Amino acid sequence: MQELTMNEIEQVNGGDALTGFNWGAAAGTVGGAVMTGSSVGATRGGIIGGCLGFAFGAGWGIGTVIYEQMMK
Repeated sequence: MQELTMNEIEQVNGGDALTGFNWGAAAGTVGGAVMTGSSVGATRGGIIGGCLGFAFGAGWGIGTVIYEQMMK
């Protein structure tokens, strides 16, 4: 078994779908609450932010795998 390179460690450390969902949901909840001043806006913002964060994290992970396997 070989040692991990710094690039591999960074890939494992970040950019997963769940982390993206969590950050997106948190930002969306705060943003929705600030923009609407209500809990309904916070809920909608959290759902939308979570979905966008999940999509970004999943896309980042899949794109990284494709790049590593196909381009290098």
